Amino acid sequence: MNQEGVYANTGLPGSGLSYRQQVLDWEDLAQPQAQPGQAPQSQAPMPPIPALSPPRKTLAPPPFSQARQAAIAAAQVARRHGIQPPAGQRPSHTARAPPTTRHRWTQPTTRNTSYAIRDTQSAIRLQQGPSLMDSFSQTPFGTTSFADNPEPRCACLLLLDCSGSMQGNPIEELNAGLITFKDELAADELAVKRVEVAVISFGGAVNVVTDFTTAGAFTPTTLFAGGETPMGAAINLGLDLLQARKQIYKDNGIAYYRPWVFLITDGAPTDEWSAAANRVHQGESAKNFSFFAVGVENANLEKLGQIAARPTAQTPGAALPDLFLWLSKSLGSVSQSKVGDTVPLENPTAPDGWAAV
Repeated sequence: MNQEGVYANTGLPGSGLSYRQQVLDWEDLAQPQAQPGQAPQSQAPMPPIPALSPPRKTLAPPPFSQARQAAIAAAQVARRHGIQPPAGQRPSHTARAPPTTRHRWTQPTTRNTSYAIRDTQSAIRLQQGPSLMDSFSQTPFGTTSFADNPEPRCACLLLLDCSGSMQGNPIEELNAGLITFKDELAADELAVKRVEVAVISFGGAVNVVTDFTTAGAFTPTTLFAGGETPMGAAINLGLDLLQARKQIYKDNGIAYYRPWVFLITDGAPTDEWSAAANRVHQGESAKNFSFFAVGVENANLEKLGQIAARPTAQTPGAALPDLFLWLSKSLGSVSQSKVGDTVPLENPTAPDGWAAV
């Protein structure tokens, strides 16, 4: 094939060849040409295209619910810091879990942990890095707000009787009083920053319902009545909690007013209470706190008078919201003063007051 023939078969304009013929001509050009006197060379067969093997299937771990993943994360954090789970809630070491989250509970260490993992979301956040965990474990609970709110603190501890005799109208009025207390404090711009509230209930057992928190963050918990009246144990626990809170104020350079302790009951202690009464009298003498005892309905005022150093007030159950209204106003007046000042308070035993002595 001459040079002109090559160009004529390439499909240039004016060649007059179809597209198929052009392709065939190009394939002919690609074939190896035989030299004169030699047999035509056959085209080498193309190597076979290797077959593609199907992708290897990998078994994904079984899906876990969000609650399950949160529980696993909480278990890992608790194990890292030697926190023993409550009885009946220990996960089995053979529980199904991904390889990176398999866990086993261990015996608690001797390390003194000053905090508790309160929910699984906190556990997930703590698991994200050791630096965050270390800073959290070194910060006592409730002190992170001191930098943002360095106002002086007025601590108010409520010791509330939730024994079986408080069932019915008394416990309902007590819950309504707590809501009134919260609303009145929240309406005072200064009291909401300075007043701190803690609630301990005693009815069958002694429970810290709310640890010390500012009035703005305080949320009343609905209380239920039942059981006996371990008043002595409640007073001792409350005074211990108050002493620890005052130490936190000192450690963080926070000034504080003389704390208030309010005991509300409709009966008499069913446990040993003499040691608690001695602590109340000693604390009042040293001006460590002001202790008020309030008897509801048919409370044993004689024993309450032996426990409290101040006169014991008595009020009907229906007047409990008025009591908390007076308490919130009194704390508001204290929060408006300077630390150490004497603040005159409204007399609750007045003819229109909530109490009688």
